[in-house]
Amino acid sequence: MIQWKKLILSTIAALGIACFAGGTADAANINLNEKTFPDPYVYHYVQEMCEYDTAHSTYYLPEAEKAGVTYFVVTGKTFFRYGLDGGQAVDFSGMQNFSNITSVTLDLRYNIGGRVQGDWNFRADNFFQCFPKVKELVIRSYGGQKVKLTGTSKTLESVDVLLDDEDGSLECTVSAPKVKRVCINGKFAAKSKPLGKCFPNAKRLDITTANIQKVNVTGCKKLKQLQLTDTTQKAIGQINLSKNKKLKSVKITGKLRKTKIVISKKMNKKLVQKLKKTTKKAGAKLIKR
Repeated sequence: MIQWKKLILSTIAALGIACFAGGTADAANINLNEKTFPDPYVYHYVQEMCEYDTAHSTYYLPEAEKAGVTYFVVTGKTFFRYGLDGGQAVDFSGMQNFSNITSVTLDLRYNIGGRVQGDWNFRADNFFQCFPKVKELVIRSYGGQKVKLTGTSKTLESVDVLLDDEDGSLECTVSAPKVKRVCINGKFAAKSKPLGKCFPNAKRLDITTANIQKVNVTGCKKLKQLQLTDTTQKAIGQINLSKNKKLKSVKITGKLRKTKIVISKKMNKKLVQKLKKTTKKAGAKLIKR
């Protein structure tokens, strides 16, 4: 039974439970309660994973099992049996008690029998408080909803966001200074901050979007690899790379004719030569600053 639970907890990442120090026969047990885990989907899912202590009328898991949970993967199907019918914003309060979780994957679809029925979302304002040690974050959204990354993360290193619906958007205002790699596929919401504000130390950016004009990378001073893909057939206008002096690789895909690509005079010479060939062939203009 314990081995089966470990498999469940490590693959679906048992949702939040709180430690308590108090007087049970095994002081290392982990107690589950609705006050610590207010979200009903989270609470009921965890409840299925727990043992029931009849002597103290509590649900619990051994401390050792909690410590073994290092990654968290969840979909809408996970919560379906607790009444999730799409549209809800799940609150992961309490997950901070699983202090060894470093990888989080959220599949924001409401999936039954292999068919996508709808989408769900998550409470964003406390997300990084719920996962205080997360290093890798993957989010996939299927509906026309807005996904938010906000607050502060001092541990996040890698971000992947995929928005499958063209009406969906990402509102990115998070401050994550340790992020080195960012991959975003989808439209940016109007209130999004420049990527250099969110991820100032990013070394690799891979951005596919319908509003490439909103992609501002000037604040990413350590950027080495950049891939920009515009999903429309509209003219891109201008791309400013003049502050990204450490760039070693640049790939821009889209309607580049008459596009102005501004680069630093100190840019890597080999890269400059490649960009000259690319821009000339595409009918774009390379400008040094």
